Amino acid sequence: MKAERDAVFSALKSSGKQAHATSDFCTTRRLRDVLTAGCRILHCSGHGFSYLDQSGRQQSRLAFEDGEGGTHALEVSNLLALIWAGAEGDERPPLDLAFVSACHGGPYGEAFAAAGVPHVVAVRRQEQLQDKAACLFAEQFYHALFMGRSVKQAFTIGKQAVANQPHIVRPGEEAHKFMLLPVDGDHSEVLLRNLPPGQLKWVSPPRCAHNLPAFRPLQFIGRQVEWQRLVAAACGSQKRLLHLIGEAGTGKTSLTLAAAHYVLERGTFAGGILYVSAAGATSIAALSRLIVAAVAEANRGSGRAGEEDEPTGSSNDELPFALLRHRGACLLIIDEWTMPCDSTVLSSALWVRALGSLLERAPDLRVLLSGTHSLALPGVARLELGLMAMPDGDVARLFKELSPRAITRSELGCDEPAALKAEIVSLLRRLGRTGSPLERFTVLHDAGATDGSLPLRVQWAVQDAEAAAALRSELSSEKSLLHFEQPPPETSDRHLVWGYLSLTKVLAKHPVIAALRGSPKATALAVGLLAPSLGSGRSLADLAGLLSALVIDDPAGLIDELGRVSSREQFDRPRVHAREWLCV
Repeated sequence: MKAERDAVFSALKSSGKQAHATSDFCTTRRLRDVLTAGCRILHCSGHGFSYLDQSGRQQSRLAFEDGEGGTHALEVSNLLALIWAGAEGDERPPLDLAFVSACHGGPYGEAFAAAGVPHVVAVRRQEQLQDKAACLFAEQFYHALFMGRSVKQAFTIGKQAVANQPHIVRPGEEAHKFMLLPVDGDHSEVLLRNLPPGQLKWVSPPRCAHNLPAFRPLQFIGRQVEWQRLVAAACGSQKRLLHLIGEAGTGKTSLTLAAAHYVLERGTFAGGILYVSAAGATSIAALSRLIVAAVAEANRGSGRAGEEDEPTGSSNDELPFALLRHRGACLLIIDEWTMPCDSTVLSSALWVRALGSLLERAPDLRVLLSGTHSLALPGVARLELGLMAMPDGDVARLFKELSPRAITRSELGCDEPAALKAEIVSLLRRLGRTGSPLERFTVLHDAGATDGSLPLRVQWAVQDAEAAAALRSELSSEKSLLHFEQPPPETSDRHLVWGYLSLTKVLAKHPVIAALRGSPKATALAVGLLAPSLGSGRSLADLAGLLSALVIDDPAGLIDELGRVSSREQFDRPRVHAREWLCV
């Protein structure tokens, strides 16, 4: 969605026309705010999904955010009422143009059209849209629109741009998914004919002050339930202390940063988000200095340098409450916090008292701790969230994402006929117990496809698209190593469901994943051992043998040993590469 947003704003800027634009996360409140403020062109980018109601009719919902990290599934009727509110008696429609960039967005496009919007771009019913197609169409559509073309001309330009893009799968079909509503409407209007030349003005609110490390969302895998619970607690008003507990290497820092960046982008804490890595802070005074440094760094990054950066009224047994209580709603993250190993009962009580005093004297402050041990603060409402080992499926996805080389189907045996036969037999036995009728299937194998682009697959042929969707849903609900998809129909009377061994699911059963014991940090270290060393790469089987030879049950010990192995191998690798480069 960020890529689509950037593409749209790039097109608007390049037009050289004067306009005001803003971007925000979609809640019903924000949608109503921009409509009330006089927005004339609305672009909604997100997710839509369809479902069958109790009477068996196909319905659609659009996924808004609920403000606490969850989904607000908005019905078409509710969206229509939200758009139309306050527009009774107005001569102008509530919007000049609405663009619903979401799968199954057709019903929502129809809702905008029913609300009186004269021009609506949407995606057809029961259609899923590729991200690349959505970005390209939006960029070309808005560029043409702002350059003075009519809505119909801009729509045609966007469709042709998608239909002729070589990096989109089946580009012609993707282009056909877009529709312009109302179908019988006059779309020859040039909306921006009188727009004066000038610059695009960005009117979105600035980000709050922060010093957060970078976060890479595409490499953050799993932990969705814990992520949502952490965000919901941070956005709510009941919990002052959020405590994330887990063994070393379970991904506490990654989850902390994921939650922190989520609330940062949505402006939840106007006073800022401060990040402190407390590893090695053995005293309250040392932690205080780290907090002061975090405040100074956040102020410099937001242009607030020169504000008070030194704590006042704090002793060596107190945290810098005076520095934080005037910032308003603020989130302080103390990562890798742990009680010093040599702490006595008295010193432990001082730590607890210092943290409790900080929360008491800075009433708008929230604290997010991550560490290995629990902490009780009397009288403070808190959320304690424990992190267990990651499931093997998530570890396999992370392993595949971080691997320095491609994990191939051939090395996992995903296209071995015997392996596929075993999974098919197991699946049919389970479905046979439920009385599920399955029509005849065939197994397809292209012996010439040596690149793995066409996996060995089982194919079911059914009567129509509804039967194919029902069969795919039933097959996908089974716990199997097979992945199922519904390809586009080859002819009007031919509808298929394909199933083939999933690389990720098979990888999750590999001994190398079991040896990682559900530790994200151990996974990140282990994938580095697959990189070519002295000209040859290590196979998955070799890596599994190496991990099993370590014979370490403790995840922390496994992480330390993997770190030492990686360091030894990395020591030689740069010298080899340097010699190769000099030879060239």
